[in-house]
Amino acid sequence: MAAGAWRRRLIPGLAILLGAVGAAAGAWQVFHVAPLEQELRTPFRDHGGEVMFRVGAGSTARAVAERLEASGIVASRRVFLYGVRAAGVEAGLQAGLYRFDDPLTPAEVVRRIADGVVATLRFTLPEGLDLDQTADALATQEVGGADRLREAFRDPRLTRELMGDLDPEAETLEGYLFPSTYRIPPETSAEGVARLLAEQFAALWTPTRRASAAQRERSIREIATLASIVEKETGDPAERPRVASVFWNRLRIGMPLQTDPTVLYAMRRTGNQSGNIRRADLELESPWNTYRVRGIPPGPISSFGVAALDAVLAPEQTNFLYFVSRNDGTHVFSRSLREHNRAVRRWQPRITR
Repeated sequence: MAAGAWRRRLIPGLAILLGAVGAAAGAWQVFHVAPLEQELRTPFRDHGGEVMFRVGAGSTARAVAERLEASGIVASRRVFLYGVRAAGVEAGLQAGLYRFDDPLTPAEVVRRIADGVVATLRFTLPEGLDLDQTADALATQEVGGADRLREAFRDPRLTRELMGDLDPEAETLEGYLFPSTYRIPPETSAEGVARLLAEQFAALWTPTRRASAAQRERSIREIATLASIVEKETGDPAERPRVASVFWNRLRIGMPLQTDPTVLYAMRRTGNQSGNIRRADLELESPWNTYRVRGIPPGPISSFGVAALDAVLAPEQTNFLYFVSRNDGTHVFSRSLREHNRAVRRWQPRITR
């Protein structure tokens, strides 16, 4: 048969074959791919509430898909796997613990696991807590066990590693657990929590603040100790620079700081958690009892915020030597003992025996 005749027969045949292939591809697109695409972008309305889902290291996409379907996070493992292939992340699913608390599309589930958007725990650490109180506050927010946290906060090796540059004398992280709001993976270790809080504290010490401490010829430990006292003495941010000025004025003339929060701290170190100061407590033998010991105590008594720190580094310029609480969060400041005694008689009950 002539070559031309073969071509005349072959071309119509190829056209028919290609048409059939095209029709099959179109049918596949209509009946298989299009529904998958639609399901991939449809939230799973039967999602039953918060689910914590773990992807183990080395898990295959198929194994993850099966467990997602069984956990009620996606409606179909088949759709999830289609989404994984479409996104090109078959080998890119990240190990970790994930929280699914809202109905998501399979595409959103794929992206969350591929991007490693692991679950986080939000917690808030308020100002003015000592080391043990910090551990208790974190434990109530399910950040970790109080005993393990205390152990990490008192670990001398960890303390040297984290605070060695700022405070070579530090034996614990007392005062150096910065109060703020944080987010962490739920399974963060006690040491990991300690690192986070202490590293945030270290970040406060900008060159400007370091220079201010050096200008006052005080170590960072001494500045931190005064800041912790200021934090405990007043809850009014506007008063902090004035309270700080009282302590600087007393130090300048060699007068004892005589601040109640240091006595309460000394009492807690002996196991006395009453929170009430008796006259006998003012005679407690402790380097933190500023009614007996002059100068700055040997270390911080609590955590403190930026406002207290900056108040110590840049106090108000005053002649005040005394202050007494009005019992509403503010204080009356006095320049002389006579003025102070009048204010005490007006505003404060007698110390019990």
